[in-house]
Amino acid sequence: LWHSSKNEKCKTMLPFATGKDKRKEAVSGLDDDDAPPGSRTDYWKYKGDNLGLDAASKTKLTVKSLQHNGYNAAFGNLSARHGKHIWKIHIIKKTTKMCIGVSSSTDTINTNFHRQKAYPNYGYNWDGSKISHKTKYQDYGIPIKTGQIITVILDLDKRCISFMNDHHNLGVAFKDVVVGDTVSYRIAISIVDKDDKVQ
Repeated sequence: LWHSSKNEKCKTMLPFATGKDKRKEAVSGLDDDDAPPGSRTDYWKYKGDNLGLDAASKTKLTVKSLQHNGYNAAFGNLSARHGKHIWKIHIIKKTTKMCIGVSSSTDTINTNFHRQKAYPNYGYNWDGSKISHKTKYQDYGIPIKTGQIITVILDLDKRCISFMNDHHNLGVAFKDVVVGDTVSYRIAISIVDKDDKVQ
């Protein structure tokens, strides 16, 4: 799980940070609390009961078993309120369903983040579709598969979110992202199948 934040240009990924001060210097416009020393610039902070997390970096997320109710969700530590932010997620294993995006709430850790209408959320789905709190599934890009790197580009100043699948720029998914003093976004994932894994 990588994150980068730049007010003007957002081309360089920042995969590692050597401490809290350096991380705060690299990542602007964020709430960054109690990150583990020497961690990457973001990590999974909130996760469903059925999700395992590596203790060292807190970036590798694994489904422990198939739940009867399907999805579990996880959310990053960094909370963005303004500016442009880029996250990259490596799909180590994907069996069936998965959705990657951003969410303004962490309340749904034991279900999915992307089919909730009560708060703003925006996602890129496993079959290439897109979805938000205001929309149903719509055609968008190419399917998500094992081995790919998914890039999430959230520009809160321009109120838009776009995605990349490996080197394929899928374009703007939503151009009406909700913003405001009380709204902040975290990287989010909904994930289903046993042993599926992302980092």
